[in-house]
Amino acid sequence: MKPAGAILLTLGLLLGIGLLLWPTHLSVLGTDVDCGAPIFRMLSDDHSDEAFQQEVIDQCRSQSTQRIIIAIVTGVIAVGAGAIMLTSNGKPAQIVYTSFQYAPGWYPDPQAPEALRWWDGQRWTGHTAPRPDA
Repeated sequence: MKPAGAILLTLGLLLGIGLLLWPTHLSVLGTDVDCGAPIFRMLSDDHSDEAFQQEVIDQCRSQSTQRIIIAIVTGVIAVGAGAIMLTSNGKPAQIVYTSFQYAPGWYPDPQAPEALRWWDGQRWTGHTAPRPDA
């Protein structure tokens, strides 16, 4: 599990970083536009007085925001799964059963309700006695 966890963790980091740095492209009114890397687009403070240029800037920001959200979600899932795999020991969880032990003594006989049977603390013995209330 540990090698697979390390691989998944590494791939998650690389995928997240790759999605943040890979340039986005879009088409605005028939014009192909290169928006650049989403992380840098979100850090820039671009404004334009021209309506077409402002539309391009707004659509690039929208596309970059979507890519950043996908990068974060993908990275968190892959890194989280990888970290879980790295920290697990590879064995399924075991359920530990504990048994309650009764103290030695006379108890109602499980096979004959009208009698008592001696419990030695570990098992039923052959000793029986009539129930006082029977």
